[in-house]
Amino acid sequence: MKKILILIIKISISLGLLIILFRRIDTDIKKTLFYIRTADPLYFLAAVLLFILVIYLGLVRWNIFLKSVKKDLAFRRIFVSFCGGLFFNVFLPSSIGGDIVRTTDLSLHTKDSSSIFATVFLDRIVGFVGLVVVAFLGFILGYFYGLRYSPQLYLFMFIFTALLIFILAVVFSKRAFNLVNKLMVFGFLRRYFTKFHECCYSFRFQKVTLIKTMLLSFLLQACFSTVYYLVGLSLGIKINIIHYLIFVPIISSVTVLPIAIGGLGLRDNTAVVLFSTLGVAADRVVAMTLINFAFLFFIGIAGGLFYAVLLNNREK
Repeated sequence: MKKILILIIKISISLGLLIILFRRIDTDIKKTLFYIRTADPLYFLAAVLLFILVIYLGLVRWNIFLKSVKKDLAFRRIFVSFCGGLFFNVFLPSSIGGDIVRTTDLSLHTKDSSSIFATVFLDRIVGFVGLVVVAFLGFILGYFYGLRYSPQLYLFMFIFTALLIFILAVVFSKRAFNLVNKLMVFGFLRRYFTKFHECCYSFRFQKVTLIKTMLLSFLLQACFSTVYYLVGLSLGIKINIIHYLIFVPIISSVTVLPIAIGGLGLRDNTAVVLFSTLGVAADRVVAMTLINFAFLFFIGIAGGLFYAVLLNNREK
């Protein structure tokens, strides 16, 4: 009952954020729908194909982590769990919901929850590294192109970087981890996270794995920013792609917050705030974010169908 209540609350938050967006910001839902209906089909198709590539790169990245700890794990089995994660990413709060599902699913299969949790966690961390690297690259390119941004964006990037350094220190430094672990109130949690940290820490010596996954993360995030850029072009938003390299990582990081279903509402409000600084009409921005959510939704449905069809063979 409590879980259902929390789900209802988060759905309400998503709907509430969208209502606020359409009522308080200069956004006309009729114009938004018009822009979506009249989107350029060539740019739209290019965005769809590139988005599919982004999803595939995410699967390959997680596969690299899993193969480093579970070499006998079949790719088909990994694919099934990944598809389940895609489905629940849409219908549970933020992408964390999908992470929990794929962790639980493969943990039941391998009987090794700590190692699986570690691969999912590190997959998320290197993804965050990709976000920061692409955003910084955008800032550097923007500087040489004479683009200037508000002090708030620079502050956000500072917080972004500080958070990344803190997480990497806790994951790959025993001293930093021990300091944080002492804050754990319950002994069983301390023991579990110690075992979990040992699994993560072991990757410190797997430099090839880390390099491969970080390069994939950089490519994945650059491609995802380009997906937004192509969708923007299909809607008549003609701004430098450098802006997307900076804004999309920020939007992606905000949607991780577990307070809305699939990031709906959070994604749209954040994008409107960022792109409005460039004079882009809110109607077009919302059309862009809704199309990107539609990509996530339909790939999630496809993942759910694959997961359901292969469910009876999961243990093979």
